[in-house]
Amino acid sequence: MRIAETVMDMEIYKGYSLQKNTEYIMPGAILKQLISIYPGGIAESGRFEDFYNPINVTSLPKKKTLLLFRSGGIGDVMFMLPLIKYLKKNFEAKIKAGTTPSYITLLKNNPYIDYQFMMPFKLEEMKTSDYHLTFEGVIEDIDKEAKTIHAVDLFFKEAGVDFTKIKSEDKIPELGFDEFHLKKIA
Repeated sequence: MRIAETVMDMEIYKGYSLQKNTEYIMPGAILKQLISIYPGGIAESGRFEDFYNPINVTSLPKKKTLLLFRSGGIGDVMFMLPLIKYLKKNFEAKIKAGTTPSYITLLKNNPYIDYQFMMPFKLEEMKTSDYHLTFEGVIEDIDKEAKTIHAVDLFFKEAGVDFTKIKSEDKIPELGFDEFHLKKIA
């Protein structure tokens, strides 16, 4: 993940623009694309690690604000939903979750998510959260573990959860649907 500051307003998705003189968190691939599309319009401005305070349930206090995010495909986003439910129920946390605009609807109407956001997102979101967790690279890791452990379990493990103690039914992603989508699937 990268921190980059804009020097101009720029639309990066239909209806979603980055604001001038604002720092954003984004995957390196998105930063590279933006630099090529808007030469001189955005530049890396800081170290992501300076603000990243990873979630680890072995020492996580209750009632904190937790920020979780993942870019990637639809499955990648769904893999974090069981962990979000676990954190909400067991730590009474305020949950902020984000992903790319293509999959943000997976996070909307989810009863365990208090606030959803699109990536890239403002650095301020990170600063106003107590703990953070990004899943970038978790399932892409080519070591033996990523080849032998289910992706949902890898996401639990990334947060310090002993996934072997989580019931199978608690590892199923729960989707929230708005009224429009409920009518379509009924």
